[in-house]
Amino acid sequence: MRNQWLFRDNAPDGSLVYSLTSSSLEALDLIQNLSRDRALVSESRLTMILDTVRRWATEASTDPQDRIDRLNAQIRELEVCLS
Repeated sequence: MRNQWLFRDNAPDGSLVYSLTSSSLEALDLIQNLSRDRALVSESRLTMILDTVRRWATEASTDPQDRIDRLNAQIRELEVCLS
């Protein structure tokens, strides 16, 4: 629940009921679409998807210092590329 994958609610009988969040449903839909037999996914497409998922995972952190550290690392990488 902390990562927003499940939503917790109370049922009329007082028990807890868990359901998938929209983020969970989107992730499952993406996996289902990618796993179909007819889906043609190239290596570059998979790389792009994995890079995007990694970026989303790192950007999901709520710690401001993590964000600052990531931005500083990106700046250093770009400075190396430009020199």
